Amino acid sequence: MKRKDNVQKINHLAVLNPGGPMVQVFILEAIRQYSDEVLAAGRPDEAGRALINPAAWYDCADSLARELKNLETAQ
Repeated sequence: MKRKDNVQKINHLAVLNPGGPMVQVFILEAIRQYSDEVLAAGRPDEAGRALINPAAWYDCADSLARELKNLETAQ
């Protein structure tokens, strides 16, 4: 079986999973909660020898948190 890329994995979990709509809510809440935790830790300093740049990780959390808030207020 061919290995799934990240988009395929997300689609599989959120859409094709037999858990149904509750799984989608769980995934959204997990993203919201983790984004909030990353932002609460504050913007990191230099990346040092990190595999993933901490500032980029923080920016990703910030972007996702803002987008989720925008989606909530748009409804």
